Amino acid sequence: MQPNQKFSESFSLSEGGPVNEALVKLPIEKRLDDKQVDPSMLTDYDSVFDTVQQIRMIPSTIRDVIGMAIPLIIPFLPLLLIHFSVVELLQKIMKLLV
Repeated sequence: MQPNQKFSESFSLSEGGPVNEALVKLPIEKRLDDKQVDPSMLTDYDSVFDTVQQIRMIPSTIRDVIGMAIPLIIPFLPLLLIHFSVVELLQKIMKLLV
């Protein structure tokens, strides 16, 4: 007996006791064909489906990138004041905005 099979036979989410051995030994296709579906199994399938639906192709959004960029740029701002004068820096910022 495999460890996972031993666990699944000794634990049941719906009853709190041993799982029906006939249901455990049936393949999944047979369980669905014979309408012997455990309600907790359907709940598990539904939660897995919802989780897979929420997975994004790119795990980060623009908001995440901006949130990381701002703390990374802040320490370099004093270096700009060393290289450029305040007036010159404000002119460059105004040109970018306009």
